[in-house]
Amino acid sequence: MRPCAAPVFICMILILSARFVQAATYWVAPGGNNGNNGSENSPWQTIQSGTDRLDVGDTLIIKGGIYHEHVQLHRSGSYLGKTITIRSADNEEVIIDPAGAAPPRPSGNWSNAILDTNAQDHIDIQGITVRNGGFCGIAVNGSWQIKIENCKALNIQGSGIMV
Repeated sequence: MRPCAAPVFICMILILSARFVQAATYWVAPGGNNGNNGSENSPWQTIQSGTDRLDVGDTLIIKGGIYHEHVQLHRSGSYLGKTITIRSADNEEVIIDPAGAAPPRPSGNWSNAILDTNAQDHIDIQGITVRNGGFCGIAVNGSWQIKIENCKALNIQGSGIMV
């Protein structure tokens, strides 16, 4: 094999193998524990813990309830159609209400939003309500290829959804 052909061959193998990586589905529930494995029967407790563990193409399903936290994303999907999905469980109401929660940790493009995409890309957010926030409910902050579906922002002092 010619010297310059080897790096090209290796890159092609990596790109093709990335298409066959199995995406996982994880769960969060109010009665969960962040020490669990994130399965449906052993869910995590906080949305932040769940989003911090996602990888390209993964889905995080959030069981109904009120989550007292701020959520700042730290993982992106990919350009190869492997979007990260963060969604409510079917027919369940998910509310993120930061009342009583610690302030969001500043990092990256921190916006002090209840849910901040934080310059992450290729994310679908579905069926989540954010409420009782100051500056912003959901911030699409420095991100692209973000889809927000069936989400609500209630009682927000500033922008409900900021793009």
